[in-house]
Amino acid sequence: MTKRILCFMVIALGMGWKLFCQNTVEYVYDAMGNQIGRRVSTTRITSASLPEKSTSDKYIKKYGDHEIRITPDPASGKALVSISGNIEGLNPEITLYTPDNHVLLQFILIGNETIADFSQQPDGDYLLQLSIGKEVFTWIISK
Repeated sequence: MTKRILCFMVIALGMGWKLFCQNTVEYVYDAMGNQIGRRVSTTRITSASLPEKSTSDKYIKKYGDHEIRITPDPASGKALVSISGNIEGLNPEITLYTPDNHVLLQFILIGNETIADFSQQPDGDYLLQLSIGKEVFTWIISK
């Protein structure tokens, strides 16, 4: 009986730790664009490490001569993501995380704008990340 309880506690502790951690995989490429390495790191997510909630002026970020604009619509559960200028070759990747840090959407932006749809999800704060090369931009979107 005590072995079962001890086993349950170890499993529960391991699962609890995973709820507050996020694994990040970073790939290393050579000058020709070939993948030559991979590094996995675990980041502990706490409320202090999350960016503060976005206000209207924080929905706009600059990347070189490009302007990245997020236009959320909390009522419909959608967010318009747009990047100004020619984005050919940038391959911006959009990732939307649920409130419990699970990946909800992940795709590469092909045109200058797209809609991230999380309308079927429950109300809460969602983390939207846009990665361009080694630059990562993060916003908290409320639904």
